[in-house]
Amino acid sequence: MMDKNTINFMSFNSTGLDAVKINLINHLADSYKLSCIQIQEHFKATKTQENFFKKSFTKFDSYVCSAVRNNDHAGRPKGGLAMLTDKDLDMKKERVISKSWRIQAQ
Repeated sequence: MMDKNTINFMSFNSTGLDAVKINLINHLADSYKLSCIQIQEHFKATKTQENFFKKSFTKFDSYVCSAVRNNDHAGRPKGGLAMLTDKDLDMKKERVISKSWRIQAQ
């Protein structure tokens, strides 16, 4: 049993995010009682990405930065960041605005 004052973090470079990776992340979150998860390179660049993360990671609040596309919109988007924070974590959560698509802060 984890101490309620313990916070566990995981950083994961997913290079895409499919059902297998979502299941793995949720399994690790349960197994290691993760409080905060940072995901890099999820490659999601849709308007519904917030809903995607809410449905995929139901025990977490999500803060998602979209992946970016080149001006010609060809090929897959690059990058994409997501911060997942346990909904039961008793701490203030605030977004910090950054003008860079490579930086995300909370």
